[in-house]
Amino acid sequence: MGILVLGMTVSGNLSAQTDSRLNGTWYYIYGAGSHTIFNNGNYEEYVMGTLVEKGTYITGSGKITRNPTHINGGSFELDLKLYSKNEFASAKGVSINSDIVIDLFSPRTSSYSINGDTLILDDIHIFSKNQNDDA
Repeated sequence: MGILVLGMTVSGNLSAQTDSRLNGTWYYIYGAGSHTIFNNGNYEEYVMGTLVEKGTYITGSGKITRNPTHINGGSFELDLKLYSKNEFASAKGVSINSDIVIDLFSPRTSSYSINGDTLILDDIHIFSKNQNDDA
């Protein structure tokens, strides 16, 4: 008689969930050319058509937590490209424990609500799925 052993490795947060209503492109109504794309736990933020940040997100209880994995260096006197946390620290010549790296790559939690084609973050940042609402 043989014995069958099954194993499973799970990585990530087992309780992590995403709100499928977020999926798609959301245009910031007060910032021409600014939009965020949410896709099943991944996000990308654009300003004036330039990808400035990407990462992962989870949702629950009316909160969204975004965890940046890459930041565009253009605003930080670096090449206009995406940098991981370690790449950014190295390019800036600072420790990954420096204030700037911690600030840029730390998870950010916001309240959010969705009503039809309108997304509101922290009760003040309003996004629309309708690009024509982009001011």
